[in-house]
Amino acid sequence: MISQMFKRYSEAKTFTGRVKYTQVAMNNAYTVVTDLAYKRPSLIYLNQKLVGKDYDTDKPKDAVLVSNGKIFEYTVPPSASEGRIKYLQEMVHPTNSITLSTAEMYSAIKATLRDDGLPLGSFIARPYDLKDAVSHLKSFALKGKTTINSVPVVEIAGQWREQKGGTEEGTFELYLNDTTYDLVKLVTHMRYGVRPAELVRSHMPADAFKEGVEVVSTWDCDSKVNEDLDESIFKLPSK
Repeated sequence: MISQMFKRYSEAKTFTGRVKYTQVAMNNAYTVVTDLAYKRPSLIYLNQKLVGKDYDTDKPKDAVLVSNGKIFEYTVPPSASEGRIKYLQEMVHPTNSITLSTAEMYSAIKATLRDDGLPLGSFIARPYDLKDAVSHLKSFALKGKTTINSVPVVEIAGQWREQKGGTEEGTFELYLNDTTYDLVKLVTHMRYGVRPAELVRSHMPADAFKEGVEVVSTWDCDSKVNEDLDESIFKLPSK
């Protein structure tokens, strides 16, 4: 079923969707919402916004990538902006024989995003991101059927590996549409050790985190594949 999901997005001619990413730890919540649309091979719209408190000041609160099929613009990475310009602009056809794909243009903004997790990577369907997604799923099994927001889904659960080759592991629940295999929801549960300096900053007693800090990450997804879309959204942000 997971491979069917990857195949669906890899072969999609058009896509529209939204990902709401929420991370909760120590009673603090961090939320990022991403709107994504594309029409392959070279039209793409991505708008990612921070909602609420900011816990990552190294990245912009908003990140945008838009291609109109001829030119694409994207939010300048903080390390390169120095406040002079807001967007970088490049050609979709750098030469007469080359047309950049939506996945290649996504590569330009990926490092600037606050959420570039498995759902967004699956929707964009770069080969690298699909391989990375698989590397997180250390083990899994089909748990049965249920509903989410009245949508019939199948639940797949198992062990989650934070990084390939890494030692930090947790668990996950993945929910796919029972008919289309669209990704509906992903939840991961991780527990991290707390260093002494972090204990001091938290003003909590030393034994408060003896079992580490639990971090729950949730991606709520809504996606439509191969349906008509309004191409007026592919308007360059600087225009």
